[in-house]
Amino acid sequence: MKKLTKFLRFSLLCLFVGLTFFCVYMFPSLIMYLIQIEMNVALIILFGIGIYGSGIFSYGIILMAWRLLKQIDENEIFTVKTVSFFKWIKISGSSISIIYAVVIPSVIALTMNEGQTGPIVVDIFLIILGLSISVFANVLEHICLNVLNSDNKGAIKA
Repeated sequence: MKKLTKFLRFSLLCLFVGLTFFCVYMFPSLIMYLIQIEMNVALIILFGIGIYGSGIFSYGIILMAWRLLKQIDENEIFTVKTVSFFKWIKISGSSISIIYAVVIPSVIALTMNEGQTGPIVVDIFLIILGLSISVFANVLEHICLNVLNSDNKGAIKA
């Protein structure tokens, strides 16, 4: 198990570094670009809050996944703590989808100025990605709850 979790931890670390790169370098550049093309200030603020809000929830998902790997290393897979991690991931994935659904007006305004449809496709992809994360976490949460409910002790040591 340890080799698999080491690889998964490395993958989470790569996601963390990539997300940090986007939050520190790419997002400010994108916001400055929106200012340069003289987009509506309210839409720029909405867009900025949206992308940084989704970044915060993404950091939360990475943290909860890291904690889940710790639970796996300790052979405590089906516990109440694990269910709470899945619940948090589910809420975060749903929040990311809601954020990008709210940001659609600013993305549409951006595409009207540029005449491109790429940003709308990316926005829809991010909405579907957040929903997919949420549904997957929901399924895993229900599996853990079913195992916990079938076990009289409340935890299974795997």
